[in-house]
This record gives sequence, structure tokens and C-alpha cells, in this order.
Amino acid sequence: MISFATVEKIDGDIVKLHLDMYPEFCRAHARRKWKKPYIIYDELKYVKRFIPSVSEGDVLVVEHSQDSIISYLEKDYDEKQRRIEHLKKIYQCFRR
Repeated sequence: MISFATVEKIDGDIVKLHLDMYPEFCRAHARRKWKKPYIIYDELKYVKRFIPSVSEGDVLVVEHSQDSIISYLEKDYDEKQRRIEHLKKIYQCFRR
């Protein structure tokens, strides 16, 4: 499967990732229930073999099998910006 993985934290040699299903995947498999978010821990050196420059907050496109990442494909700058804009809208609602 292809999905987004957000880099939540880099702690030394370990990367904490939050795995999100692609919207297209979720619609195509609507009958399946994903009850919990997948939190995945991986080695930083393994991630950097595919994506040399990784930092907290990056949104990565990954290939995975359930809760195991097979390959890191690319950074998705558009998805990261979309999420930032969404958070800004939420923040503005609370400032009123």
C-alpha cells in the first residue's frame, strides 16, 4: 500500500512516524475499519537511505504492508503545506 507517514519525532537514531492512509485508499477500502492510527518507529539511517534530508514535521510518501514500512518514496511538500493551512484555519477559529 502507498500512504503518508508524518515524521513526528527524531530522537537520536530513531524516527517516530505516524502512518496515514491515502484518501483514495480509504475510499476504495471503505469496508475495512482502521480503528487505530499506526505509530511506527524506524532507524534514521534506513530512512536517510531513501530520503537524505529528513526533519520533524515532514510528510513522507511510503510503501507499506499494514504497520511495516517497506520503502520511503519521497517527501510530499504539497501535503505538508495542505496540513499547515488546515491547522491555520483551525487556529483562526479558536482566536475569534
